[in-house]
Amino acid sequence: MYGRGVFGLLLLDSALVWVALRSSVGVALGLLPTLYLAEFILGVLALIHARSRMSISSVLVIAAFLCVMIDPFTLSGAAGWQSLMSGMRAGISNQPRFDLLIEAPMNTILLSAGWRVTAGLYGLGTCYLERRKERQ
Repeated sequence: MYGRGVFGLLLLDSALVWVALRSSVGVALGLLPTLYLAEFILGVLALIHARSRMSISSVLVIAAFLCVMIDPFTLSGAAGWQSLMSGMRAGISNQPRFDLLIEAPMNTILLSAGWRVTAGLYGLGTCYLERRKERQ
């Protein structure tokens, strides 16, 4: 049950990460921490639920959770943080400018959104096939 939730959330979050990294620093600082928290909490619940049975979807939940733990520090989070810090250095005052556009490389955006889409599609497909197999 939680596995499908994690994979569905990852599909939704891929679009939201794309929007956050293509918009201003203020939008990214509003969206990205919320996404990370939701992915982390649902990932922990899915890991607890997957502990009781070992299946392909459980392995995919573990892999997706590892990506959830790595992404804020290497991909999308680093791109948002770097844009905020460069805006603060370039500004005259100590006030950060939240209307600056994030200067994330397209590779970072595609990788950050892409792993979420891939994990979401594989996970939902695997959950569907496992549930179908259980019914037969």
